[in-house]
Amino acid sequence: MQSRNVSHLDSKKEKEHHLDDVSVTIPLAEIPFEEDVPASGWLSRLLCKLGIRGRQNDALRRAEAALSKALCELAIEPVDALLDKFAASRDGIPHAEVSERTRQYGQNKLSSAKPSPWYKDLANAFMNPFNILLVALAIVSAATGDFTTMTIMFVMVLVSTILRFVQEFKSKVATQRLADLVKSWVAVKRRHADKIVTETIPAEDVLPGDIVVLSAGSMFVADTIILKSKDLFVSQSSVTGEFLPVEKRAHKTSSDSKEELVDSFNTFDVESLCLAGTYATSGTGEGLVVGTGDNTYLATIAAALKQRKPTNSFQAGIRRVSYLLVGFMLCMVPLVIVIAGSIQHDFYAALLFGISVAVGLTPEMLPMIVNANLARGAVVLASKKMIVKRMDAIQNLGAMNVLCSDKTGTLTKDEVALECSVDVKGEISEAPLKYAYINSNFQTGLTNMLDHAIISSGEHFDLSSYRNVDELPFDFVRRRVSVIVEKDEKPLLVCKGACEEVFSNCTQYQNGDDIVSLDEGNRKSIESVVQGLNSQGMRVLAVATRMLMEGIANPTYTVRDEQSMTLHGFVAFMDPPKDGVAEVIQRLEDKSVSVKVLTGDNLPVAQNVCDKIGLSVARVITGTELAALNRDEFVEAVKECTVFAKLTPMQKLDIVHALKSTGHTVGFLGDGVNDALALRGSDVGISVETATEVAKEAADMVMTEKDLSIVCEGILQGRITHGNTIKYIKMAASSNFGNVFSVLVASAWLPFQPMTPLQLLAQNLLYDLSQIAIPFDQMDEEYLAVPHAWDATNIASFMIWFGPTSSIFDICTFLLGWYYFGIRTPKDNFSFFQTMWFVEGLLTQTMIVHMLRTAKIPFFQSIASVKLCVTTVLIMSIGIAIPYSPLGNVLDHMQHLPGIYYAFLVGILLSYATLTQLWKYPYIKIFKQFL
Repeated sequence: MQSRNVSHLDSKKEKEHHLDDVSVTIPLAEIPFEEDVPASGWLSRLLCKLGIRGRQNDALRRAEAALSKALCELAIEPVDALLDKFAASRDGIPHAEVSERTRQYGQNKLSSAKPSPWYKDLANAFMNPFNILLVALAIVSAATGDFTTMTIMFVMVLVSTILRFVQEFKSKVATQRLADLVKSWVAVKRRHADKIVTETIPAEDVLPGDIVVLSAGSMFVADTIILKSKDLFVSQSSVTGEFLPVEKRAHKTSSDSKEELVDSFNTFDVESLCLAGTYATSGTGEGLVVGTGDNTYLATIAAALKQRKPTNSFQAGIRRVSYLLVGFMLCMVPLVIVIAGSIQHDFYAALLFGISVAVGLTPEMLPMIVNANLARGAVVLASKKMIVKRMDAIQNLGAMNVLCSDKTGTLTKDEVALECSVDVKGEISEAPLKYAYINSNFQTGLTNMLDHAIISSGEHFDLSSYRNVDELPFDFVRRRVSVIVEKDEKPLLVCKGACEEVFSNCTQYQNGDDIVSLDEGNRKSIESVVQGLNSQGMRVLAVATRMLMEGIANPTYTVRDEQSMTLHGFVAFMDPPKDGVAEVIQRLEDKSVSVKVLTGDNLPVAQNVCDKIGLSVARVITGTELAALNRDEFVEAVKECTVFAKLTPMQKLDIVHALKSTGHTVGFLGDGVNDALALRGSDVGISVETATEVAKEAADMVMTEKDLSIVCEGILQGRITHGNTIKYIKMAASSNFGNVFSVLVASAWLPFQPMTPLQLLAQNLLYDLSQIAIPFDQMDEEYLAVPHAWDATNIASFMIWFGPTSSIFDICTFLLGWYYFGIRTPKDNFSFFQTMWFVEGLLTQTMIVHMLRTAKIPFFQSIASVKLCVTTVLIMSIGIAIPYSPLGNVLDHMQHLPGIYYAFLVGILLSYATLTQLWKYPYIKIFKQFL
């Protein structure tokens, strides 16, 4: 399958560590990430033809395969050779060698986990297309001697950059505090002189060659080969997505061909290999550390996270809007300069005026408004238990229309629960659960999570009449456990275990009140019941009993007593869906967000869970099936399927890229190592506080609770943030475009400047200030019902449609000055004309905010926030007061306006509001949307 990333592998590096004459080499690829290019772009097509696109993912696959092979080779080495390779012994490394090994190997940390320095964060906060545009305009203004404009521009850039930097820095600190709350400690053997001591040390101090001591709850903080084990079960859900723990056994050497063994191994299935990021759920053991820090399987994924995150929906949208405004500027400004220069015969003055027009066309406060919007969104989300690491992600969350989610722990409880108790016909029956409860309740050996689930479900059974007599403990050969209990002085053996091992020792089964002999026919029928439960992704245990001989003094019970048993049925287990998750899925669908489940677990388990929570399982697919598809078939399968099972980390990333390439804004929710690449490649990656460190690092947002409903709340806030940002851009761009269009008309008509550059800048600045309360505005319910992606074409349509409406009333003001007040030549009081247009232009622009903020009738069907209303009244009052204040004299000698002018102004404002409201309807009918 062809990957969608544009990159290449510069070189495959190897890290070598030496201790005396021993060398341990594990390959690790440094994989450069570059920005993703839209599938429809010319560059994408060219790169595909050149064979460049896709090398990054191929490089990552090669790195993962190389390390997996190295680990598998270690897993079949003879124990003595393995210990020699790491200059280790079963008693641990000498304490005297710790400092030397630390110097050679370094600490057990991923290099990608190092936080970026503050100055890089500051530079990233500045690198915004609008900031760069404003800096360019400021430099041009300074070159022409307009230092006032330059100062204002730089202040806007500074405020915008500081807002963004401070908010992201606070988020980084908060995330780091979350990470600091959980510190892993590891028990290792160390040799002190002639004494062997088990020490508890921080995870970062673990070294290759260390012997770790394992028990229930032990975290694997490094790749480890098991040397000794007893009933050791390990949860690999963070790496594979499997909800049930897997059995890990002590390292064994095989006489088979090493090459054949390694080629047949799946890293996750090697019985003696435990990867960093997993943990022991039960049992005990000891293991040899063979890989730490950047030499772990974890590092092959973490290496990708060091690089720049691919361009997301927000960044691509901002870039397109920037190009749009620059394009308008490049068209309008030269036109204004040529026309004004030709009419006024002063091209230098026309050039200065053209620069002010460029400034007027640029919404100076856009970076600050956008970042204020994002900062407010981050604050609101923090109150909803979601910490924002990257500010851009807030708007992407609102624009998201596809949410890809891991299954284990996200949709499910990440715990084993008893799903059903059935008889041999597959019908619900209490009997198997009762006997399983007797077995789990009276066994004295190590209990596992299946026993806990049975005990939790069988608490209603009264066992007061039963007495524990003896036990036949579990072992990995029999794969079953039996207890002998007495009731009414009658001994009863109760056995539970793996279906095949229990079933093979049964000669009869219970059918209702009857006991029926097992024959070939009913054996197949009973086996089909087990297969049916397994096909639904359930873990199944068989339960059987046998009445034992009475009246024997001091009886001795052995495994030979587990013969001729009566099979009562089966108990089946699942990782159940979280409470309320079905309702949350429905809420997401109501918000027009489709949910796709991407899991490393097997298909029946994924189907079962998804069916229970209301997700369609009509189209499902496995990773193996995906790997066999060509590029077009892959994209089609990704669009149609809802459930994807047995996926590798790379396949999760490829699915995210395929969705993005078809125009979707994609979110990914996950918490495991296997989710990190998809989290990184999505438009918005969401993880949780309890996730693996590599997943949290890859995410854009971190939830403090593992609750899908938090995502629903976040989507709503994201849409409010996105809507208010788009609202400002559309209003500012259309208003500024209308202003420039009016300037163009005035330049071709009037023999003097209709407004000085300083007045134009002041008007534009005051108008922008009137919108600083937009981040606190609300959005109409209709807007929040669906996601909205960045659409530069729609912004252009909005500019062209609504911009000239303001020009109509600007021209009315020109006519008022020309005919009513008789200002027609440069000798007339043209400063009066400029003052008149300054006030009219500012008031119409400020008032129109309320007309354009909603598709509804303002003040009647939709009212702006109190803060926005207050800001509007304040700025309009300032605009009226300026000509009568000392500031009016500073702004190129503004004149006092007579009362009759304000009578005309009221008529202009009412007419403008009415026309704008009427003009919305054909716009919505043609373009099918408003904001």
